[in-house]
Amino acid sequence: SEILGGLMRGIKYWPLDWQQQAKDQVNGILEFIVSIPEMESAGAWASALRFGIFDRHPTRVSWLMQSLFDNFPPYHKDTNSTLLCRRMALLKPIINELSWRGSPLQ
Repeated sequence: SEILGGLMRGIKYWPLDWQQQAKDQVNGILEFIVSIPEMESAGAWASALRFGIFDRHPTRVSWLMQSLFDNFPPYHKDTNSTLLCRRMALLKPIINELSWRGSPLQ
């Protein structure tokens, strides 16, 4: 998880073709992470994802948000509740980290 967070943090310094290759690798890893039906490691992965996007503009990490929100299968009746909780546990710190760019709701 720590290597993934560092990779996400450092790819901004790479050439564009390397960045795309790294993003594809990260998306493959994320697909695996979301599909694991256990909650013990969700906190470590969520921390790594949050570190990877720390203090970055949301447009710079839109590829990650698109992957987490759009590319993974939505809820359906055959989905395990543990998988849904794991997905929410991974998304919560990311949304909190990106909230500094939004205006407060009143």
